[in-house]
Amino acid sequence: MRVSAVALIALALLLPVATGAVAAAETLDQSQEVAGGNTAFYQPQGCPSAGVKGAAQTFMAGLSGTLTRVELYLAKTSWTTSAEGVAIEIRAADPAGPLLASSNTVVAANIPFEPAFAWVSFTFAAPTGVTAGQVYAIVLPPDLVTNDDFDPTYRWPGPFADLYSGGVTWDLYCSNPTWQPYSGMAAGWDRTFRTYVDTSVPADEDGDGVLDQDDVCPGTVIDAFPQLKANRYSYDGAQLVSGLSSSPPHSIQETGGCSAMQIIAEMDLGRGHESFGLSRGALEQWIASVPPTPSPAPSPTPSPPVSPPVSPPVSPPVCPPVSPPVSPPVSEQIGLLATTSPPVSPPVSPPEPPPCPGGLTGIASFLGTPTALLVEAVLAVIVLIALMAGIGAAKQAQLGPTRPEGTQFPAI
Repeated sequence: MRVSAVALIALALLLPVATGAVAAAETLDQSQEVAGGNTAFYQPQGCPSAGVKGAAQTFMAGLSGTLTRVELYLAKTSWTTSAEGVAIEIRAADPAGPLLASSNTVVAANIPFEPAFAWVSFTFAAPTGVTAGQVYAIVLPPDLVTNDDFDPTYRWPGPFADLYSGGVTWDLYCSNPTWQPYSGMAAGWDRTFRTYVDTSVPADEDGDGVLDQDDVCPGTVIDAFPQLKANRYSYDGAQLVSGLSSSPPHSIQETGGCSAMQIIAEMDLGRGHESFGLSRGALEQWIASVPPTPSPAPSPTPSPPVSPPVSPPVSPPVCPPVSPPVSPPVSEQIGLLATTSPPVSPPVSPPEPPPCPGGLTGIASFLGTPTALLVEAVLAVIVLIALMAGIGAAKQAQLGPTRPEGTQFPAI
C-alpha cells in the first residue's frame, strides 16, 4: 500500500501533539518508592493468629484535581495459586473513612512471584477528586471470608523508617478488627506507592456540583431532618427545598456548596433548626454572606431548525391591451414588396419566458410557424396578380383605344 507524502507529514505533526497531551494530563503527585526490608504479608481471606487481613497507606495530596491512577509495589508468595485478583479503595482521611473510589481488579497472573516485585497499576472507572493538603488512604481491603486460607497472599513492602511525612501505614489484624496505624518496631513507616493526578479536570470531591476550590463546606451530604416544617429548608441532593411547596428553592451554588445542616452548624443555630430545618431568614442571611459561586455550565441547547427562505409568489406579468394590427393599403404593400430584401433568418436566442398574448411579442412568436408561411404565400400570390393587372392596364393606356373588328378608318 502506498502512503502519500502529505499523509506522512500530517502524521508526523500530530504525533507529538497527542503524546504531549497525554503526558500533560496526568502528573505524578505523591510517592514513596523505597521498598526496604519490611515485606509484610497481606492475606485478604486468611486470618491466621497474627495475620494481616487488611493493609493501607495514607498520603497528603499535593495537587488538586482528579486522582486517575495509583501504583503499588507488589509480589505474591510462592504458595499462592488462587486466581483471585487485587483491587484497592480510596477513602477520606484514613482506611475507615468514607469510600471515595474503587479501582479495577488486577488478576493474580499479572503480579510476579517473590522475590521479584513490580509496580502494579490501579485505575478507576469513577475516579475521585483530591484537594491539595487533604489526607486520603490507599486501602487493600479485607474479604468478608474469615478462615485460615493463606491463598492468596501478597507482599506490599516498605522500609523500617518514616521516609514519607505526608502519611503512615495502617493494618487490620485478625486479632483486632479495627484499623490501626502501625506501631511496631518502626512506628510511622511507610509502604511503597505512587499517586497520579490530572490537574486539567477541576475536582468536586463531594459531588455537590461546586468545585472544591469554591466549596465553602466540603463533604456535603443529603440532609435528614426529623420533621421538616413550613418555611424550613433541607438539602435534597440537588438544591435546598422548603417544607412549604410555595417557597422558592435555592441552588447549592447559592450557598457556596453548603447543605442546610452544614449552615446550621456554621451559624450555631441550635436544636430548633436541627430538628425542623433551616429557617428562611437564616438561609437568606447565609447566602448574602458567602461569595458568589460560579454556576455549572448549562448544557448546550440545540438551535431550532431554520426553514429555508420562502420566496414571495411571483405575479404573472401585466400586459398592456393589444390593438388589432392595421394592414397598409395594397399599393403600399406593392411598394414594400418591390423594395424588400430577401428575409434573413434571425440568430437563435436562448428560450425566453412565455410571452404575453398579442402585441409585438405575440406577432414575433407567430412568424415562422407553418400557418404564417401559408398566409405569406397567399398574400404573395394576391400581390403578384394585382401587380400583373396593373402592368397590363398601363400598356393598354399607352396603345390607345382599340379598333373594333371590321371597322375602316377614313383615308386622310
